Amino acid sequence: MLNNPTLNKVAAYPRQSEEAASYKGIALKTLYFVGLTILAAIASFAGVNLAMQDPVGAGFDVLLIVMIVSTVGALVCGLIASFAPRTVPVTGSLYAVFEGLAVGFLCCLFEAAYSGIIFAALLSTVGVFAVMSVLYWTGVIRVGSFFRKFMISAMLGIVAVNLIILIVSLFSPVLWNLFYGNSVFGLVISAVMVVFAALMLLMDFDQITRIVENGLDKQYEWTAAYGLTLTLIYLFLRILQLLARIFARSRN
Repeated sequence: MLNNPTLNKVAAYPRQSEEAASYKGIALKTLYFVGLTILAAIASFAGVNLAMQDPVGAGFDVLLIVMIVSTVGALVCGLIASFAPRTVPVTGSLYAVFEGLAVGFLCCLFEAAYSGIIFAALLSTVGVFAVMSVLYWTGVIRVGSFFRKFMISAMLGIVAVNLIILIVSLFSPVLWNLFYGNSVFGLVISAVMVVFAALMLLMDFDQITRIVENGLDKQYEWTAAYGLTLTLIYLFLRILQLLARIFARSRN
């Protein structure tokens, strides 16, 4: 998830005069999506722990099927929600559940390899969100047209580079290890991606501000909340990846 096309679409909608979107409404709906994601992740985490106690049992096979379905479900619901904003109350909720299940599975694997990494990643995500919120809402950092153009260009560049790496890695695993391994270069890349994810929060805040100030209909609170939730999940996963590389290098 490198962009929030949902928010971009919402900002282009005409002004609505009744039941205008509010910051409070967006905040509450964001908590709803994040809460769904966390609850699903906790359930998945617990299920994986139980299944790992008997990896040859039927429970483990069922869990793998659930994880595959969750990953596909998150992708489908995410695409529908992004290109059909009016469906977000339903598709966004389903995405949060599916993504939470997949993230919980991933977190269990990381926690088994590096004890304490999930708590550290959660704490870091909350910290980054708090800092970026203060910087934006106090006016220390302002989002202008140059920043927006830079972020859009960076998003497109990241997508293109990731596709190239994926294709080339099919023939040369060395490239994959260079970018996604535990090398110093891979560590730097992870750190850059965390910074990029943090800057994406500023883009979300700016879009939310424009949604509220333009008086868009209250239904678009769902879309704004969904877009911010996407970025928070992406930020958490990037921080988790960075910490995993740091933990791995500390053992060498």
